[in-house]
Amino acid sequence: TNRNPPSGDLEEGAWHCPSCGNHNYASRAVCNSKTCQEKRPKSATHAVLTNPAKRSATKPSPKRTNTPKPKPALKPLQWAKQADESTLANNEELRSKFKETGGVGMSDADVERTKLLLARSARKQQKKKKTKLAVTKRKISQRSKHRVKPNTQRSLPNRVGN
Repeated sequence: TNRNPPSGDLEEGAWHCPSCGNHNYASRAVCNSKTCQEKRPKSATHAVLTNPAKRSATKPSPKRTNTPKPKPALKPLQWAKQADESTLANNEELRSKFKETGGVGMSDADVERTKLLLARSARKQQKKKKTKLAVTKRKISQRSKHRVKPNTQRSLPNRVGN
């Protein structure tokens, strides 16, 4: 390996280890050699780049900034208004009336509202069943992980009478 690159390749502040001669970057306080690990001497001179092309590569671009880009503002969430007791009672009355009559004698708005309520109730029931099934599967999985399987190949030593 090339421990001493040409002087034009040195970055500003790079240093050579006085013990092993390894080229170390300016950011290192300890020699990077696997066998050395000597501390950077205070008398280490800072090497300056003589190649202008290399110098521009070591300095950060003025266009680059570390400030994060502003994120677009999120729309505030709007939760559905909590139904009061009279709304809940009205919804229950609509459901029972629709189940009895099939929607006959109800206004179109009430029929639509009832269909939405019944569809939502069905989705909630499916979600409950799905959640209950997932919990049951998880419990069964945990039980099987902790179950000790009997070792049929192991036998007890035969004891001969004293």
